[in-house]
Amino acid sequence: MLLFLFMAAVIALGLAAWNFNSVQDELRRTLPSHLSELDLRWAVGTHVWSPLASDAVRRRFVWSNLWASVSFSLWAIILWVFGELIGAALFAGLAVLAVIYRVAVLPLSNARGRISGDAHKAVGFCGVHSQGEAPYLLPGIDGYCS
Repeated sequence: MLLFLFMAAVIALGLAAWNFNSVQDELRRTLPSHLSELDLRWAVGTHVWSPLASDAVRRRFVWSNLWASVSFSLWAIILWVFGELIGAALFAGLAVLAVIYRVAVLPLSNARGRISGDAHKAVGFCGVHSQGEAPYLLPGIDGYCS
């Protein structure tokens, strides 16, 4: 049984990583090329809901989050069975945080991505930065919202 849980946890983690990497590859084609790999990883959560990303990319992003929470839950069960309660609590907490992110943050980001017209300029799309936005939010893309 533990071997099955271990294999399922590793497979779920692999699926989460594969989906996230496919999201990065798709966004790398639409975002400016001067972003480093680390900047691109941090920008995925913001740009996946921008008008530049397709629905398929958004679905893969949500699936990556789902597979990560499944993997964290399985790792928590495995550690709990082995008696490592601190590790089990840590992974259970990560699973809960992933679910909270998926339930609470992703719908808000999705609504933000559906803003159209001049409202994009107010929230930081089209190379115009609002307060609190990252400085690399779509720089150099002129005429997108014209």
